[in-house]
Amino acid sequence: MRPKGLFLATTGIVVVAILAALVAFSFYELVAGASASGSAQPSAARDLDLSSQATGVAPTDAGGSSLGATATSSSIYPAPLGSARCWMKQGRVQPGQSPEFKVQVRDTAGQNVAGVPVAFAIAGQTNVTGSTVSPVGASTATGGIASTTAAVGSLTDTAGFVQVSAVAGGGSNTVSCQAVILVR
Repeated sequence: MRPKGLFLATTGIVVVAILAALVAFSFYELVAGASASGSAQPSAARDLDLSSQATGVAPTDAGGSSLGATATSSSIYPAPLGSARCWMKQGRVQPGQSPEFKVQVRDTAGQNVAGVPVAFAIAGQTNVTGSTVSPVGASTATGGIASTTAAVGSLTDTAGFVQVSAVAGGGSNTVSCQAVILVR
């Protein structure tokens, strides 16, 4: 390469490097929060502390300085129900036995929900008559679990099924599940 071409190539590389440095420095000022009148300070970036804020109270940075905005919050109470899981202690019984039926209620985040009203019922019977649940209603305990006893009736054939259901919550915030008992 000729000396004049080498000089032009080197000058072009230097100009590109200077432009890249200017862009990087401008980006650093933007991220670090430098003021228009001063240079960027690494400590100028703020961490927000919203851990103990009430509605309508201005949030503060880590140093306790007010940031001038208000934090608004809202909560849905009761929490929207997300799922119900049912199971039987015994899934295969003889006529006249009373297996325990349980339901576990969780919210949309997968957390157990206590205090939810649950209605239990016999949803259906095949070749079985006279089955009942007792109690017909309960509330979920600390682990989100409520239970009832399903008293299995009489068989009308050699085998049958009793379908037990649980409906938890109320209004538009309900979840339900069912379990089947094999009767032989």
